[in-house]
Amino acid sequence: MKIPVIWGYFFRRKATMSILEGSADFICREIIGTTINPTIYEYGFENEEELKIEFADDLKSNDFSGWLYNGTRSGERPADLGYFIGHQVCSTYLNGASDCQKAKEQLLQCRNPWKILVKSQYFY
Repeated sequence: MKIPVIWGYFFRRKATMSILEGSADFICREIIGTTINPTIYEYGFENEEELKIEFADDLKSNDFSGWLYNGTRSGERPADLGYFIGHQVCSTYLNGASDCQKAKEQLLQCRNPWKILVKSQYFY
């Protein structure tokens, strides 16, 4: 599965927001060992491959409701799984970085979430 590097603005928004939210969770988890919502990580790790495929397919939509800010409207699975996807993108990005310190700074600043997504190769 590959996500093309060139997408329109709307295709990038969901990924960008997931990485922004996920990077905050990733940093929190690195520092204190947990996140505000561990349920999404339990579910996410158990279903990661399916979630990756679904998220990549769903990028064509500008509808965030299946991934972010969906509270109790998530149906059969935990809400806000976009946080998990963003977290995993950040984790993969850091693990693949040749300069971990620089990668950590980039995650903290998160100025270019789309670049982090592409460089992470999480979806490849």
